[in-house]
Amino acid sequence: MRVGIAISLTFGRKSMHIADLLDDDHFTQFEERLSEQFGLERFVGDSIVRDLLQKEIEDSRFNLEQLAIYFARRTEHFDRFAREWYRDASGTDYGEEFDPVEGDQQDRRTGREVIGISEGFTISYLLLFLYGTEYPRELEGWIRTRRIPAASHVARDVRRVIRETAKIAEQGGDCDAPPRSSMRRQSTGN
Repeated sequence: MRVGIAISLTFGRKSMHIADLLDDDHFTQFEERLSEQFGLERFVGDSIVRDLLQKEIEDSRFNLEQLAIYFARRTEHFDRFAREWYRDASGTDYGEEFDPVEGDQQDRRTGREVIGISEGFTISYLLLFLYGTEYPRELEGWIRTRRIPAASHVARDVRRVIRETAKIAEQGGDCDAPPRSSMRRQSTGN
């Protein structure tokens, strides 16, 4: 699946804003497809969500233009990583203080308790993916800046999932098979 981002990456004419990426049709369709595969409702983000995502990007080594370019160029590998990371993290207990699936939340607007994923969750996954592939030695430190208590375990698991998805891609396979890490956990009783 090759995705061509419709965002005009006009570096000289205007700077890119978080809304440019979040409102892009290709990005939105990608998130909707993933949330369907995860079996979670996707909530449209409000200004608070967008501000938090903007802050997350500002605290990283990457900017919006770079995220858009990486998303467009590496969509297939990133898609494999996102599906595998969600599946792997869903079966891992890092302690009650951290939910690695990231973005699970209640829909504040309805007043009802509905678990889902907020718009832009892909950006958080993309940052994990990019740190894991481009700056693996800095991954744990970046995770720590986000105040995630199990940072070393999360970083280790992100690097492992990236390696596994790269192997799957090299073999021309798909991530729809059960993840090896989950099979390993089941066989060892962990």
